[in-house]
Amino acid sequence: MAWTFLVQVASSGGWCEDESDPNKTDTHMFDKQLAESLGHFLSGQRVASFGDGPGQYKKYLLQQGLVASYDSYDGAPFCEKVTSGEVKFLDLTLPQYGLPVYDWVMCLEVAEHVPARYERVLVDNIARHARKGIVLSWGHPGQEGFHHVNNKSPEDVKRLLDEVGFTLNDRDSVSLRKNSTFDWFKANIFVFERKSDFIMMKDNE
Repeated sequence: MAWTFLVQVASSGGWCEDESDPNKTDTHMFDKQLAESLGHFLSGQRVASFGDGPGQYKKYLLQQGLVASYDSYDGAPFCEKVTSGEVKFLDLTLPQYGLPVYDWVMCLEVAEHVPARYERVLVDNIARHARKGIVLSWGHPGQEGFHHVNNKSPEDVKRLLDEVGFTLNDRDSVSLRKNSTFDWFKANIFVFERKSDFIMMKDNE
């Protein structure tokens, strides 16, 4: 199936105002079954989502009441406006140091929208703010979609996360995939855990 889109995208991969507005678009697709599973998996944890779009996962997980806290960030320039501040703007293609450190960071179907020249900055930003682990979904080669510019094979994703100190948890990855509805989550979701005690990264080298 061919995809045709007539919307604007920032150089960082962030979407335009209309595509960021949950009242104007269905481009951001929400997997309720996955969200329910994530709530149980992340129960009692302080969670952040990097690239949370209009904040649908934040809304669901907070209503579910299992996570200790949940902060949403997105690279869409108008995300704060269209979500009334529920999602905070964050350019993940720039090194970020001023955020809280969370137990877990989620980044679902975001990285494939970020140009390859920024991918290490993105991965470093995620790793820097994840004390325990990361739930990551990265579009695979051949996966179609809006502004997919940097799809990665599972092997490349695991290599990148290994380089910043995280190892794959196969069991939890399989569990979340099985408890997803959308094909791309069934193919792409990984759970990574920090290899050693938390050490704040000081730079992006």
